[in-house]
Amino acid sequence: MAPASAQAVSHRWRAALRLLVAIAVLGALFRWIPLREVLDVLRSADPAFVALAFAWVLALQVAVAFRLRILAAFQGLRLSTLAVLEINLATRFYGFFLPGGSFTGIAIRVFRLSREPRDWAAAGVAMLADRALATASLCAIGALFCAAARPPDPAFWLTPMLAVGGGLALLCIPLFSGWGASVTRRLPLPASWRGALGRSRLAPADLARVLAASLLAHLFGTAAHLCLARALDLEIGFATIGWVRAAMLLATLLPVSIAGLGLREGAAVLLLARHGIGDAAALAFALLVFAVSELAVSALGGLFEAVRFASGGRPRG
Repeated sequence: MAPASAQAVSHRWRAALRLLVAIAVLGALFRWIPLREVLDVLRSADPAFVALAFAWVLALQVAVAFRLRILAAFQGLRLSTLAVLEINLATRFYGFFLPGGSFTGIAIRVFRLSREPRDWAAAGVAMLADRALATASLCAIGALFCAAARPPDPAFWLTPMLAVGGGLALLCIPLFSGWGASVTRRLPLPASWRGALGRSRLAPADLARVLAASLLAHLFGTAAHLCLARALDLEIGFATIGWVRAAMLLATLLPVSIAGLGLREGAAVLLLARHGIGDAAALAFALLVFAVSELAVSALGGLFEAVRFASGGRPRG
């Protein structure tokens, strides 16, 4: 079998395995929690709060696009925030159903960011910096919310957040300080990657801007989750929903499921039970989060792609 064919088969097997994991976890949850009860909770959702949550999710997407635009500009990739927003939404659409999931989405994003001429190193380093900063800031703000909410056994939840966040912070230091090229000097990297790592150094003002964009993105995301909790009439505070959201997102980063299905829902049931939320309500909340932050955003990305192809496939500047 040719290497390309073997790789395609491997991707299909991994995609099938992730689908089986999602089905297995969701199946176990619905055996434990009656589907009828979950549907009853979902039918009670307030549409106004759901619409407001989607507006906050869109605000989050704009903040993320602004952050990536700054990081890409330091690599010589001159794109507007709107262009980066369209790329991010389109890759969410493709990553939702293509084999490889979020990894495929990242690959497509790198391809679209690099544009012409194709500078894979510049786009790759910009994406690496963006993903590292996004996850590190998620862990940091999640830890702060956890400390404020004081859940039972806080050390059990704080430890993984601080460990993951601290590890990624150590990666961000050489990236944003310009040490990246010198740190990797002994590694067998092409000259283009060394140059891209050297260009990732941010001035203090620009670093403040990307950190502010990261903070805003997570605050907007927390506001969206709070609106969805209010839509289902769940009694939960801002700090509590903030750390629960962070833990749910960290769970979905594990590349073992399709779009985090099953992992998000299991984490929500486990975490919200510690704050007096019933299992059916917690599972309904997680499914509503999936519908608004994943399905709706992916559908919007598909709409952007349809408009782009209808206009001849020309990207915005």
